Amino acid sequence: MANLRLSLSIGGGYSVLAFTFSGLTFPIMAMYPAMRIVSRLFPFTYYTDLFVDQMLRGAPAVCSLPDLGYMALFIILPLLCLPRLRRICTEEKFWGRS
Repeated sequence: MANLRLSLSIGGGYSVLAFTFSGLTFPIMAMYPAMRIVSRLFPFTYYTDLFVDQMLRGAPAVCSLPDLGYMALFIILPLLCLPRLRRICTEEKFWGRS
């Protein structure tokens, strides 16, 4: 987004929802089915699963491969936005007022 204020507001709202639906304080298996689906839209859910499996349970690394794959998707998807980001950074009309 070209508007920094709006971008930060949306990012803050997204992160609040990520912490809410991560399953760390309230288990995902006890959520309503619709909320379980929503919880999978946030990379923090997969990070929490990785942390709990590897650090607390000592699970084999093979068990965490699906979570690593989903986290890789969240890393690859923003690369699609690079052309727009380049345009926003190079065109003066997006730089704000002097």
